[in-house]
Amino acid sequence: MAPHSAWFDSKMAYTADEMHAGDGCHPDEAQALSDYLYGKFSEQEAAKRITAAIVNEEIPSQETYRLWTLLSEALVELSDGDRHRTLDLLAQIRTLPPASGIQWAQLPGLASMWYDLDRLLLHGGFGIGMFDPGSEDELRRVYEAVGRAEAEMLVRGLDVANEDWGYEVLNLSCSDGPELEVLIGQVFAWLEVARSKLKEKVETETAARGYVRSLDGDYSKRQTVEEALAEHWAAWKDRLLRIGQGETGLSSVAKGLAAQGYKLM
Repeated sequence: MAPHSAWFDSKMAYTADEMHAGDGCHPDEAQALSDYLYGKFSEQEAAKRITAAIVNEEIPSQETYRLWTLLSEALVELSDGDRHRTLDLLAQIRTLPPASGIQWAQLPGLASMWYDLDRLLLHGGFGIGMFDPGSEDELRRVYEAVGRAEAEMLVRGLDVANEDWGYEVLNLSCSDGPELEVLIGQVFAWLEVARSKLKEKVETETAARGYVRSLDGDYSKRQTVEEALAEHWAAWKDRLLRIGQGETGLSSVAKGLAAQGYKLM
């Protein structure tokens, strides 16, 4: 049996009406991804199989969202090994020739779908700075998975995430609320995967940027700080050092991630 069979079953639309209402992907798409992750065929064959149903739709360009939804969810919800193989598959899809009006080389719509599914919802999910007691470990895992996927897409040149997304994530370390307990997972993941890529712009960009953080260490009094990127980088590094040293009331796990992030910077 292919791995994660229940997960793939939950992603399928079992009727045409469900699929066209956005309640799942075409069964052939889920099956193609499952078979690929199970090792039944190569990236090249998987790319052809997983895009075939869309190419045969009446208006193919309007149906790519369901494939991007499936792959975006796989990047976050499945294992690290599955994430790497899914990224390999996305890279292979980019090599497909144009078909039925779809320029596969551009992965059209993937960046928007990722933003709607993972980035916008996650970063808006702590509007009141609260989460259910006991859910911290799972939420931290989700945030870390999102961070890893974004950073790896940047490193691989998949034109979804960019360096500015990474700097926004690093600035999350300047939060003073309980949400920092889980946000720190995403900060650490970005640094572990894409630190070198982020550092390139830090070392060359001189224009001032604005990020909301504290100037005096009082994180309950935040303001937009306009400084060169290198100055922000230094502030984020100092913040991770303070968190790792126990300045906040975070768990030992969160403090450990902050300490590791500091060392990476």
